[in-house]
Amino acid sequence: MIESRRRALSTRQAQRLRARYGPWAVVTGASSGIGREMALQLAEAGLNVVLVARGRDALDVLASKVEARHGVEARVAAADLATRSGVEAVEEASQHLDVGLLVAASGFGISGRFLDAEGEQECEMGQKAQACENAR
Repeated sequence: MIESRRRALSTRQAQRLRARYGPWAVVTGASSGIGREMALQLAEAGLNVVLVARGRDALDVLASKVEARHGVEARVAAADLATRSGVEAVEEASQHLDVGLLVAASGFGISGRFLDAEGEQECEMGQKAQACENAR
């Protein structure tokens, strides 16, 4: 895995993030890509993080890393957000926390030309999301 070469936040920037959003952030899609990078940035700024993705192993590794490197608390919610049980897992992991920021970096899609896509997978995902919302 390639570690990013980003500029560290200044102390003032980190203080502003904590003042604006409070002590906790929930980051979806935290096992890789933008979600992982956002979790690292927020932890560097001193925010505790609830890490959400389907793969527990990657989340456990990231949680250990941010706790050791930045001295923050990290909670793991291995969850498929397209399911009601996945949403409930995130609710349980963040219950009683002062969460002020949600980074919604999880996603779903197919690759290729849009006009060539059959669209069944996207429709199915949309139906799952709607069913989950209706169940609330």
